[in-house]
Amino acid sequence: MTNYNSSQARAKIKDILDASQSGRAVSVGRGDSRTSAVVDGERLRKHFASTVSAKPEAVKDDGVWVLTIPGLPIAVEATIYEEAITELVYALQEYAEDWHGQLGQAPNHAGNWSLVQLVELSGEEQLKRWVTGHVE
Repeated sequence: MTNYNSSQARAKIKDILDASQSGRAVSVGRGDSRTSAVVDGERLRKHFASTVSAKPEAVKDDGVWVLTIPGLPIAVEATIYEEAITELVYALQEYAEDWHGQLGQAPNHAGNWSLVQLVELSGEEQLKRWVTGHVE
């Protein structure tokens, strides 16, 4: 692993980005005991997509699709399944925004950091493929 302090990192940002994009571990510290990892965003997104499970449940009732994700306060409905998937993606994006507010501090939501990272690193189409089980 290549480690930089914050002063070195400012001067070596191109090297840091090149290293992370090639898959090498890179960290940056600010002088205290904490460090931050710099990783390639697409590699990290793919990792989360393959390790974080959504497993939405879908039920059709009176011509309406209802989709929920067990363990999350997310429920959407639409008359067309594909529209319900789109609504589910929007609900996940809203959840990720709310998680950075107060939800991330709540004991029953604090463990959803990986899900939030996946949502934030993914585009709409990538999330649609993920929630329908079509992982890349």
